[in-house]
Amino acid sequence: MNSEKTRVYMKRNLFFILLCIGLFGLTACDKDDDKPAKKGADITAEIILESGEKIDFSYSMDSYDFFHGPDEEGNGYLIQLYPGTTIDGTWYSIMIDARINGAGKAGEGSYSFHETLGHDDIGVFIRVGIETEPHNVETLSSYSSKVDNVGGLVITSFSDHHIAGTFSGVMASQMSGEDPPVTIKNGKFEFNF
Repeated sequence: MNSEKTRVYMKRNLFFILLCIGLFGLTACDKDDDKPAKKGADITAEIILESGEKIDFSYSMDSYDFFHGPDEEGNGYLIQLYPGTTIDGTWYSIMIDARINGAGKAGEGSYSFHETLGHDDIGVFIRVGIETEPHNVETLSSYSSKVDNVGGLVITSFSDHHIAGTFSGVMASQMSGEDPPVTIKNGKFEFNF
């Protein structure tokens, strides 16, 4: 009889220990959810060449110093995304420089194209690079946003540690006004900081 009581007592203790371990594990998971996600960014877009060829651009950054703000006067936040990748032997890059109004809801909304992005400008400058022979700058064609071009950038959400947005538009040649333009469609980005 004494051994039966001991067995029951041990089972209760084992159950209690397992219960405590399970509860500890659950509370540890909740604490992890409060931490900001690992820094990184995902950028996707369709680059449409004058020939009508569509390039599906996709790039993920594990870590990058791409978000700064506010500036010295307490205004604006800077987003700098410079992804590039080789697709079918050609190097494609999309440079996005944006200065947005502020944090959170203040930063959400639409931003128009600029030809350059000066210190006080609120808006976005985008450049697309196409290098037919990667690492050979002589084969580079470069296209950029202009004030009069259709398109821009939209910050769709801005929370404590996460920003998401879209971008699209027509990019004019930087080399010559005669080169056919490049169009970006369905551009999307999001990143954690």
